[in-house]
Amino acid sequence: MNEKSRGFFETIKEALTGSSSCNAAALSDVGCVRDNNEDNFLLRGSINDSSSSHAHANANLSPDEWHCLGLFDGMGGIAGGEIASKETAQVFRASADQFPGKTPSEIQELTRQAFSKANEQISAARRENKVGGTTATIALLRDKTLKLFHVGDSRAYLITRHSIQQLSEDQTLAQMEAKMNVKNIPEEDKHKLTCFVGMDSRYKMTIFETDLLQVKSGNYLLLCSDGLSDLCTNKEIFKIVHAAATPAAGAQALVKQAKQNGGYDNVTVVLHQFH
Repeated sequence: MNEKSRGFFETIKEALTGSSSCNAAALSDVGCVRDNNEDNFLLRGSINDSSSSHAHANANLSPDEWHCLGLFDGMGGIAGGEIASKETAQVFRASADQFPGKTPSEIQELTRQAFSKANEQISAARRENKVGGTTATIALLRDKTLKLFHVGDSRAYLITRHSIQQLSEDQTLAQMEAKMNVKNIPEEDKHKLTCFVGMDSRYKMTIFETDLLQVKSGNYLLLCSDGLSDLCTNKEIFKIVHAAATPAAGAQALVKQAKQNGGYDNVTVVLHQFH
């Protein structure tokens, strides 16, 4: 077993310890090809503060509080992407610290403000060539109420007993081509983002938002980077999540499958089961 694989399985062993009572888990892994991990996550105040190759968190989310879950996929290469994703995660963590005592409308506005603050911060750093940019997929939830905010091409899925549904919308040239009937986009450019955290101030960062959604007990919310969604089919994701005994085990199995399918990108997941 090589050092990278050994580190991954040591992380998994730690992640599963004491996780049986947790209803949410996050796991981030560098993958099989990349040298650094540009992904990050947010789960009950936990992020990958050190941008380490392998990071995890488990949490038991109380149904009586509003929670902020986040997934961030940095871009820019070298240290650029990992700095952008970590600093954006930190902004949303600070925003979530203000949730207690706030109304749902106030919490939603705090989240929008966090997008603006993160965009200004990362955009300013990009102008100085210090960082890249990042996607940001944010889920606000309390009990079985859910609202999604999103920029970029990371994804949010709602997994029910019988189906898997993508809640987010990819903000890519390929999606623009499909929605707006734009022609002649070169194939090699279709993956490029039309919106992300760190956009130049000359352009508007359009935040995709869902309405407040009501889900059922037993449903799952999955946030993931394209290191999972590009390498695993919806059918694979659905089967893995339902076969897992806990969200931590589900996160482990999803990352493992993405790596078995090639693992050419960083892969990060945040998985929550509603009760």
